[in-house]
Amino acid sequence: MPALTAFKRQWNIGSDDFVFPGIAMLIIRGIWLLVLVLVYLAHHQHFNSCKDGQVLNAFFFGMIGLLASKVVVNICLIYHSSKGNISECSFRRHVAQVLYVKLALFIMEVVWLVMGTYWATFEYKNCDFIIVGTVRAMVSLAWIGVFVFTIMFIFLFSPLGNDSSSVDDASNIWRRRCRLICCSFRADDSLTSDAYSDIAKLVSVYFQGLDLVPSDIAAGLLLVGRQQKSSYDNMATSSSHQLYGDRHNVLGITESPGSTPFQAAPWMTVQKACSVMKFALAAYGWPFYSYSHLPFGCCVLCCTSPRVSLSEDQLEGADCCSCNLVSIEKHMDEHKSSCDIHYVSLTNQLFINPFSIFLDHDLQAVVIAIRGTLSPKDAIVDLTAFADIIHESFPKSYKAHKGMIKSAQNLLERLKRDNLLGRAFNNEHANYDLIVCGHSLGAGVAAILSMLLKPDYPDVQCISFSPPGGLLSEEAYKASMEYTMSVILGDDLVPRLSIQTMQDLKVDVMTALNDCPYPKYQIFCSLPFRALKCNCCLLDETDSSMTRPLVQNTHSPQNSYTIETITNSDVHTNIQEAVESRDLLRLQTPFYAPGCIMYITPASNVDDRPCCSSEEEYTWRWAGQSEFLFLKVTPRMGADHMPNNVLNALTKLLSDTPDSIIVESQQTLST
Repeated sequence: MPALTAFKRQWNIGSDDFVFPGIAMLIIRGIWLLVLVLVYLAHHQHFNSCKDGQVLNAFFFGMIGLLASKVVVNICLIYHSSKGNISECSFRRHVAQVLYVKLALFIMEVVWLVMGTYWATFEYKNCDFIIVGTVRAMVSLAWIGVFVFTIMFIFLFSPLGNDSSSVDDASNIWRRRCRLICCSFRADDSLTSDAYSDIAKLVSVYFQGLDLVPSDIAAGLLLVGRQQKSSYDNMATSSSHQLYGDRHNVLGITESPGSTPFQAAPWMTVQKACSVMKFALAAYGWPFYSYSHLPFGCCVLCCTSPRVSLSEDQLEGADCCSCNLVSIEKHMDEHKSSCDIHYVSLTNQLFINPFSIFLDHDLQAVVIAIRGTLSPKDAIVDLTAFADIIHESFPKSYKAHKGMIKSAQNLLERLKRDNLLGRAFNNEHANYDLIVCGHSLGAGVAAILSMLLKPDYPDVQCISFSPPGGLLSEEAYKASMEYTMSVILGDDLVPRLSIQTMQDLKVDVMTALNDCPYPKYQIFCSLPFRALKCNCCLLDETDSSMTRPLVQNTHSPQNSYTIETITNSDVHTNIQEAVESRDLLRLQTPFYAPGCIMYITPASNVDDRPCCSSEEEYTWRWAGQSEFLFLKVTPRMGADHMPNNVLNALTKLLSDTPDSIIVESQQTLST
């Protein structure tokens, strides 16, 4: 922080990022040097008996000298890279010069490798096998090192080159990256081109003026996570609304006792959510089944034939070896579900999501299950995050996530085109309910699709598992509460994601990095101890700069950042710009997760559990939107989003409290 400047351009690495790589290279080079010296001392008298012994002798002398020089240079690099805290770049001003010397030694090493490769390939005859083996091993390992260096150079190269590049330049680069990710090398249609442009604009504006490298962001997230944990520990008796009240008031969210009450629908129960979640999980098909049944899940699918065969009008898209169909049957068997597969679509294109339609005879419902993010094209849909009107027939205030609107509209068109629901609701199933469900991206598409289906199916029910946070405008969200239930587990990241919360996180990370008095390597050194989740193994984090309640204070008007609180003027400018952008975003209409929120949390703090404990107890309650208007940076934020963990939590809840489900579902909510 900021990025390293070398060769008159910036790179995607910081001047304080060479401590751990330097130590690793010091160990490797030291071992190589020791081996070469020992082999030379033991066998140098036999060099003259080898063909071109002078070349061999020169190779050993040259490599020993180069390795010794690299050991010294690595020590200098580690020393200079470890100086100062994250924002004190002036202490590390000599890192670039050390890298110049390192590059010169690298070029000389390549020359010596060519020499060694030639000798080991053509001139090794009549030589001791230990000498030949040593040279060949050294040459092979060194060429691997050259290859790794080349790959790292490509990843660390910044196309922009300097921090004065315009937003348009950054947008063009991100647009090309989107096309590369989606393997879109042909001419794009207008819809695809617009999606790439929206994403490029969103990402380039977000990172504009953000002079951080990936390791800075990782360290910043660790610091923010510690500060949030400290805030919770210091205010354990305070409610979430009290802890984050300043931020919610700025955002205009009112959830006071005098708010208009809303009664949860009778069908919104843990039992219903658990029964439907298996369909959302099955929609992921063979990839997730293989992941959740490692190491032999893929083999089981390939060696098993489906019990039922779908006709051409029941299956869309390629299904190699019927693995997707088999995986769906396996999921249904595991959960003892009495259902039929009515339709499966495996087509995955931009704004076209795979989905399945089931006939659940236990629930007496037709269930549409929409797959979540599982491909680069799905990620493009996730990132097309600007707001748009849901449908021309809806009020203009009914807005939602643009990418998911397009996906829902395309799915609705396919349902109508092939009369899929009409065929499902035949005479035998005419009285069945209609349930729309999905996980993650599928949850967002399901929520919007249910709004589009509402005019034709007034009793439609939608269950969104781990839905994206910035999905619906306030008016659309309130309308969805009548027929939509969201299920969110613990510290799940995705329901808290929105443009506003990402901007908040940007300010938090930049400020935490600036306030931290420790070098970056010390922050990462504490990570293994924290991963043990044992209180006896945790480092002492009582330093006020490490535990400052960032989330509580940084967004209140009386604690706004001023130039006196920032030590580095360039960092101060970047933070002030980020704060201004955040404040502008707060003037815009906030977006929320859909429907009534069933919030599932661990019954006890994860840090209070004994080490190696695998059992988890859960509890649930109805939650307000204010609890999801900030990002919780914890080790669980990714794991709590996984669909199998959501299903496990629901199953655990159902087995622990079966008699209280219906009663709890009647609790009063507050809009």
